[in-house]
Amino acid sequence: MKRRKILIDTDTGSDDALSIAMALREPLFDVVAITTVAGNVPLETATENALMTIDYAERDKPPVYMGCSKPLFRELLTADSVHGKDGMGDLGIFTKSKRKPETEHAVDAIIRYADMGDVEFHTIGPLTNIAVAIMQNPEAMRKIPKITMMGGAIFRGNTGHLAEFNFWQDAEAADIVFNFGIPITTITIEACATPDTRILEEDMLMLKNTGSRLAAFCVDCNSTMAENVFRNSGERYFVTADPTATAVMARPDLIKKSVTSYTRFDIDGEYTYGMTVNDLRKTDSIYISKDTVLKPHNCTIVYEVDGAGFKEYLFSLII
Repeated sequence: MKRRKILIDTDTGSDDALSIAMALREPLFDVVAITTVAGNVPLETATENALMTIDYAERDKPPVYMGCSKPLFRELLTADSVHGKDGMGDLGIFTKSKRKPETEHAVDAIIRYADMGDVEFHTIGPLTNIAVAIMQNPEAMRKIPKITMMGGAIFRGNTGHLAEFNFWQDAEAADIVFNFGIPITTITIEACATPDTRILEEDMLMLKNTGSRLAAFCVDCNSTMAENVFRNSGERYFVTADPTATAVMARPDLIKKSVTSYTRFDIDGEYTYGMTVNDLRKTDSIYISKDTVLKPHNCTIVYEVDGAGFKEYLFSLII
C-alpha cells in the first residue's frame, strides 16, 4: 500500500509530542516534514521539542522547519499552566536532541511541499504558518489535497465559551485558512476530551511498565497536565487533544459523530474573540426571508470518536 505523505505543523507541547510520535510510528504515513509555530510555547521551544520527539520515536527524519514566532496581529500567550514552561512538564529529565532545524523558513517549506500536490497537512497548533503561506502563494496552497486539524469547538470551548486554544491563539489566521477553500476536517476539543479518550492513571502505569522508552516519554511529558487535573478534581488523567486528531487522520473509522459546516471565527469580539462560529444550515434550506444567503460548507467537523478504539490504536503505536 502506498504511504500517505504528511506535513505536520505544530506548536509542540506535550500532547503535540504524543501526536508527532504516533504519526512517525504509523506505517500508513510518510511524514515528510515538521513545521513549528509559536503557541503552547515560544517558537524555539516548540522546535526543540519537535526535534527531541523524533529522537524518542526512534526515527532519523523528517526535517524540521521553524516558522512564525507570534500570531498575525496579537501577542503570543503561551499555555505554561497546561504544559509547563518547557512544554513538556518542566521535569528536566528528557535528553535534548542534537538535531538542528533546517535553515529554510517554515512558510517557504510549506509552500514548497504544498506545490507538490500530494502532501496532506496535519495541523495541531495555531494556523499562523498556514495563513501566511496562503497569503504569500495561494496558487501553491490550493494544491493541498486535505488538511486534518485539531481545533475548534461545537458545543463548548476550552479557552472561552466556544473558543478552543489552537484557533483562539490566532483567530485571524484560522479565519483565513477556513475561508480559503482547502478541504478541511477538524477534530474539535469535545471529541478529544471525553471520559473514554482520557489517559487514566491506570493507563499511565501500564504504559510505563511496558519498558518502552517512547511510552514512558509520552506519559512523563504529559505529567503536568495530569497533576493539574488531580489538583482540580482529585482524579489523575490527561486529555489527548492532538493525538485524537492524528488517530482520526489515520483511522477515519474511529469517527462516531461528524457534521459539515460553514465555519468562521470571531476576530472582533471583546469577550468572544476566537469563538468558532459553525453554520450547520444547508444551502438548500427554506427560510422566511428571501434575502437569506447561505454559504457553502467549508469543513467537516468531528465531535465524537470511538474512545476505546482510539486508545487501543494509540497504545499500539507507542508501546
